[in-house]
Amino acid sequence: MSIEGKSIVVSGGSRGIGKAVVLSLAEQGANVAFTFLSNRDAANEILNKSLELKGTIRAYQVDIRDQQQVKKMISDIVAEHGGIDVVINNAGIRQDKTLAFMSAENWNDVLDTNLTGSFYLTQAAILYMLKKSPAG
Repeated sequence: MSIEGKSIVVSGGSRGIGKAVVLSLAEQGANVAFTFLSNRDAANEILNKSLELKGTIRAYQVDIRDQQQVKKMISDIVAEHGGIDVVINNAGIRQDKTLAFMSAENWNDVLDTNLTGSFYLTQAAILYMLKKSPAG
């Protein structure tokens, strides 16, 4: 199955596994939008590499824990590409502490990023994805 021309959203795409996914998808011809939280230099590095690739890449500075920011980004992507084909929930954080030393704030940061952020992103995109599916 070819992904050329598909519209794909990757959360946490500015470094690590997310960066590799974004670049690989664009290399195969996908139109990739990725989120990053704060490292604009890392995002710009990916955007510079995109000039050499078959697909397109757009970076969105979005806190995926903020439902309104996520909805706005999805709306912008749909306006530009006519829909969304795939969502890859990659953004995540760790607060490596033993239970006895982990604060409630640390715990909530992990849950809000790793779970709630994935929920917000998928929920915002799902109706557009269903419209593009053969059964939708």
